[in-house]
Amino acid sequence: MAASGKKNMFNEATRVQMPAMVHLTRLGYTYFGKITEDMAGTVYDPDTNILINVFKEQFARLNPTHAGEAEQTLKTIRQELDNDDIGRSFYERLSSVSPVRLVDFENPKNNTYHFTAEFTCKRVPTYQFEQWNNIPVLWNITF
Repeated sequence: MAASGKKNMFNEATRVQMPAMVHLTRLGYTYFGKITEDMAGTVYDPDTNILINVFKEQFARLNPTHAGEAEQTLKTIRQELDNDDIGRSFYERLSSVSPVRLVDFENPKNNTYHFTAEFTCKRVPTYQFEQWNNIPVLWNITF
C-alpha cells in the first residue's frame, strides 16, 4: 500500500508543473489562474490564445497614442498567425521598429508576465505557457 501512495506523489503536477510555476513566480511572473474552454472569446482569444483584457490594457500602456487600435491589431495578429510562414510575419511584427509595440524590449519592466498551469489551445495541444503582454512565448507542448 505504501508503494502505491509514493507512486501517486510523483506525477507531472508535482515534478513538472509546480516547480515551473514556483520558478516563474520567483522570476516575477503573475499566475493568471485556471483558463477553461468556456472562457474563449471573453477571457482569451481562441485563435491567438491571447488574454483579451490584459492585452488591451498593456497595448494602451505601451502605445498611448494608438490605444484605440488594440482590436484591429488583434485582428491583424490573427491573420498573421494564419499565414503559411511558420510565424515569420508575426515575429517580424514583434521585432520591427514600428509606432505600435507589443513588447517593450528596451525596458522589460514595462511588460507584464503571466502564466497558467494548464491551458488547452486551439492550434496545438499544450499545457504550460507563459505570456509577455499576453503574447504566448513559452510552451510546454504535450501531444
